[in-house]
Amino acid sequence: EAGSANVFYVPLDVVLDSGDLAHIGYNRIPAANLPNPTVSLKYITLDSGNTPGSPAVLNSATGSLTSDWLSPGLIWVAQDQILWIFTHASGSGIVVKLVSGTPVSGPSWTLTTVDTTTNQNVSVASGALALLGSTVYLFYANNNFTDVTSDIRYATYDGSSVSSVDVAWDAIANPVVNITAADYTANIP
Repeated sequence: EAGSANVFYVPLDVVLDSGDLAHIGYNRIPAANLPNPTVSLKYITLDSGNTPGSPAVLNSATGSLTSDWLSPGLIWVAQDQILWIFTHASGSGIVVKLVSGTPVSGPSWTLTTVDTTTNQNVSVASGALALLGSTVYLFYANNNFTDVTSDIRYATYDGSSVSSVDVAWDAIANPVVNITAADYTANIP
């Protein structure tokens, strides 16, 4: 994006396909609107000869410098899709979305809402994707500092639709107890 003065570019994740094409998710943040800029979640490719593709806007919303996050992504070869979990903090809460692009060689993008909170005091910036058989599991943390919720939530994706959200682990109802330093180092060779 040549000629973009006073703009911050924040790389969020890179996924390589089998042809060594880098698929890059990043934030574009114009300095003019700080501290509440219009943050654009963008996508661009970079080939092995360092030639960039054309940038595409995946999401654009007013937020803060830390309002948008991508989880580490994956390429689902069987479905010819690039996948990321995207979280966006807004004035009214947090939105968790699945970002899916197909085909991998030149993706068109779909953002599917997975979960929405109505409380800004929620941290869901961390997420993970796991491909098990023909299902992708979308995991993310839901830590609400107001009503003391701390759980790991998940939904599944079959290549075309996202399931309803369920709780994988509730750290308040089922806390880990009696952890010592030895517990963290017991399996380290």
